[in-house]
Amino acid sequence: MLRAVESRAGRSRRLMFDRAWLRPLGVAAALVLAVALVTWNLELQQGLAQERSLLQQLRDSAGQQSVIFEVVDSSGSQKVSLKAVGPQRPGEEPPYGKVYANPQQTQIVAMGGRLPAPDANEEYRLYVTDRFGTTANVGVLHVDTSGFGYLVFDTATRGAGAPYQAARLYLQPRGSNGLDGTLVLLFESR
Repeated sequence: MLRAVESRAGRSRRLMFDRAWLRPLGVAAALVLAVALVTWNLELQQGLAQERSLLQQLRDSAGQQSVIFEVVDSSGSQKVSLKAVGPQRPGEEPPYGKVYANPQQTQIVAMGGRLPAPDANEEYRLYVTDRFGTTANVGVLHVDTSGFGYLVFDTATRGAGAPYQAARLYLQPRGSNGLDGTLVLLFESR
């Protein structure tokens, strides 16, 4: 009888020991989940703030160019985001870019932000590759002192700008026409 009581007591201690770890493990798991959700939320908020900032900068600098808003603000617009792969402004977040196309328009709009200031003999030039694999030099993206710039390009064909397979922004020697220089922003469809 004594052995039966002792064996039950041992099992009960093991159960208490196992249960004692469940609560801290549950709390730790909840904390990890909370941190992950907060981090994800912050990233989403940062992306949204970036979109708003980019649109506001565009509105501020565009003036009378209503075509930009017809392309960018339309519910039918398609957007690709360019990721930083090259140099950045000291002490700032990496540069970013976006290319907008609207199937109802002949123009595409490209924007870049937080781009490093080019030297006097350099310029930013955008190249896009369409769904047929043809790469075109879209033009020069002029940037202001904050590193923001935009470019409107007329494809001459309604809907020709959507979707792109690739978009590349190079910092190139002024007047360059090929894919040379320093790649700064990149989008490639997968």
